Amino acid sequence: YSTMTATTTPDEVDDLLFVWDFDWTVVNCNSDEYVPAQFHNDLTILNEEFRRRFVEETNCQDWQASVQGLIQDLLAQGRAAPEAIEQACRQMPYLVNVQETLRRIHQEQQQQHESTNQQRRIRQMILSDGNSLFIQSFLNRHNMQHYFERVVTNQAQWVVNDDDDTEPSTPQFRIIHQSQEYNGEEWSSPENCLSNLCKTQALQKTLESVVGEGGEGMQQQRPTRIVYIGDGHNDACPVLHVLQSNDVLLARTGRKNTDRANRQQGGQDDDDDDDDDDD
Repeated sequence: YSTMTATTTPDEVDDLLFVWDFDWTVVNCNSDEYVPAQFHNDLTILNEEFRRRFVEETNCQDWQASVQGLIQDLLAQGRAAPEAIEQACRQMPYLVNVQETLRRIHQEQQQQHESTNQQRRIRQMILSDGNSLFIQSFLNRHNMQHYFERVVTNQAQWVVNDDDDTEPSTPQFRIIHQSQEYNGEEWSSPENCLSNLCKTQALQKTLESVVGEGGEGMQQQRPTRIVYIGDGHNDACPVLHVLQSNDVLLARTGRKNTDRANRQQGGQDDDDDDDDDDD
């Protein structure tokens, strides 16, 4: 990524912000679909249930409600416990080269942070329409949680109802929309994103907060360069409305084979993933 360096004067710091999508980027699957699939033998039935919930119950407006409902069904039916759900998150497949890239960028972060003549500042964040429990479980398993200054996503948590003292209650899985962080602020998504998260809004809000975090001797301004890494249609929204001419888009190409990914786990080489382009 040395080729991504923007021109700076001696008094300026080259400020790079890497923005990573999570699904099909940091991991090589769709985490929302992968986790429930680990507890289903028939993926066709699972896919139909996803579609039914999303289309019929939310009118194609709330994907996260569909994810929450499927996880909640697994808990209620005794097919999975919270620890098993989190273990499924930990084993999600990933591309070895992507994880190595994340590690090398983090190493560069550390070296620049320790330098007495800091001419480059590097930061990484995740911007995902997944949920925090799935993402953090994976990051913690691979000791990657400290790679990212921010993980901007829908917040998920286990909720225990202690009203009944006679028996320990089963934890409930709950997802809170990321857009709730903005206290009900009205937002007209430029690309008609779902109401739970518009990546343009989320990235703009993040940049506003980043601007106020310049350290001593640093310009408090927009990062010199944003490097955006993603794959999906909701990544097009911030690319079109936030990125500028000096920024970089690294977009994944080819089609993804979700059913194949849902039966895999752990590290994969890029060659193992090539077959997806033809499926």
